[in-house]
Amino acid sequence: MSVNAGKISADVQWTVFPLGEHIESLWLRFKDVDGDVSILIPVSEDDQFYHINNLLKTSTNYIFNLLAFTGDFGISQGYSSQTAAVKTLEGGGF
Repeated sequence: MSVNAGKISADVQWTVFPLGEHIESLWLRFKDVDGDVSILIPVSEDDQFYHINNLLKTSTNYIFNLLAFTGDFGISQGYSSQTAAVKTLEGGGF
């Protein structure tokens, strides 16, 4: 997993998960390291890319997780994750 962060946006890329099982759902989660709220976005395994537009704060550290679930979301049948940490660029605007 890799994240290329701008001032308030980011491009997230990932590779196929080697779980050996069918992935039921794939979710991208990101969180301000100093905050209490995570944002969870459903993504397609086929895309392997997601653009987060205008949802980030400048000069802020974020943790990004890609979560792959092998069962229905919310049912603990197994999951795997990839993680990346980045800091957004300084300044206002895009």
